[in-house]
Amino acid sequence: QVTGKQFYRSIVEETLEYVLREMTDKNGGFYATQDADSEGIEGKYYVWTVDEINQILGDDAKFIVTCYGVTKQGNFEGKNILNQVMTIETMASKFNIDQADLYIRLNKVKKKLLEKLLQRVPPHSDEKILTGWNGLMLASFAEAAFILNRPDYMDIAVANARFLTGELRKHGILLHSFKDGRTGTAGYLQDYALLCEGLISLYRSTFNEEWLSIAQQLADDMINKFWDNDKKCFYDTDKSQEALIVRPKNTHDSALPSGPSAAVSALLHLASLTGNDKYRKTVDSAFTQVQRLMGLYPEGFGHWLCAAEFYLAVPREIAIIGRLEADDTQLLVNEIRKRYLPHTTVVAGNEEHKLMPIPLLKDRKMINGEATAYVCEHYACQPPVVGASALASYLDKL
Repeated sequence: QVTGKQFYRSIVEETLEYVLREMTDKNGGFYATQDADSEGIEGKYYVWTVDEINQILGDDAKFIVTCYGVTKQGNFEGKNILNQVMTIETMASKFNIDQADLYIRLNKVKKKLLEKLLQRVPPHSDEKILTGWNGLMLASFAEAAFILNRPDYMDIAVANARFLTGELRKHGILLHSFKDGRTGTAGYLQDYALLCEGLISLYRSTFNEEWLSIAQQLADDMINKFWDNDKKCFYDTDKSQEALIVRPKNTHDSALPSGPSAAVSALLHLASLTGNDKYRKTVDSAFTQVQRLMGLYPEGFGHWLCAAEFYLAVPREIAIIGRLEADDTQLLVNEIRKRYLPHTTVVAGNEEHKLMPIPLLKDRKMINGEATAYVCEHYACQPPVVGASALASYLDKL
């Protein structure tokens, strides 16, 4: 969104295609992990020799050897992990082709290598499906679907959300894991918070209020189960779960967001979407517990700091009123899709949305029966506009 560069889009798409190919269950869940070794040898599945590349690619071998730094000595135990050693601009200049043709050639070569790779003995995958981790992947597919305008990614995100809210949410209780048709223990704070964040991302990508409604239900359950109103903090375990000597409370973000930081982030975005002041008050209290630590140890509070940035930013909102499937509505959505608008809450719906109240949509009307956009700051709105070009001029000022 920020640069418009194909290079970054390619990284997103290739990563998600890998997840679809090797880490996705037929029911819509995403697997937990994949081994680094196969046939007892670390990295064997992924590495290449110069001879292998020459045999597979023929005349294109020099191209990939140069662009990916392949050598006889290798960069991993005598073989090569393919690693792009040149920028796209440098590659295009070196081979005297424009960047569009370079991507076509790269994709052709990568496809040949992938076909050969898939003939190897694959590494083992842990096919356990973890609710919290799936919430993160759900958000990634939903955001990629919206930003890149990829309906196929949206289908994957929706299938994952249906699986998680169906198979891993029973009788109002969210569960932690799923494997081979069996579910695990009751979910932890991280499961509730990250799934809630994933569902919010899915709403922002589809504007289907069903997902926002379920996210709100999860948030209410999360507060009831994990929030301690006396100590003003979130705990990792449900207050009704088995009694422990010390009830765990991990506030540090590491490779994954901590449960409390994910909970705060989800509640902040829900507050902006629903106008529910209870969420904002909970966030106020939670921040006071970590404010000093965020300043002292920022590397351990990355997700907290992202939430704090949203918390401190001037609130901006965009409401689009129209039939979601109509062309004029989609033209307005496209203007938002192609711009990086941080800390901006976007909602869309027709004049008769019924599933749940969304303050930004209340009493908003289409002008002359056409899709209409309202651009606001702290709920104070500019005059409504009709048409993509009029909305674009507003958004450019943002």
